[in-house]
Amino acid sequence: TSTIVIKIVDDVPRAESDSTTVVEGGTVTGNVLDNDTLGADGAAQGGAVVGVRAGSDTSTSAIGSLGVSIAGTYGTLILNANGEAIYKADPNS
Repeated sequence: TSTIVIKIVDDVPRAESDSTTVVEGGTVTGNVLDNDTLGADGAAQGGAVVGVRAGSDTSTSAIGSLGVSIAGTYGTLILNANGEAIYKADPNS
């Protein structure tokens, strides 16, 4: 008689905060997934980012609005499903 014990350790995805600086009227680019842990299963088919929105409303879903310009208080953001981001700061903001 034999006993086999298998322990599976499945790491979970973990999002980390992202921040950078930009001058008035300037543009900054980067990838919001670069410092995240995607977990054992990797990114979802079609990309790891599923949505974005401006503001602090958490009562509705943020799914969607990828690849389009989102206006914020101090500039505009374009975020793609693969995590690539472009932020353009407004002049004089």
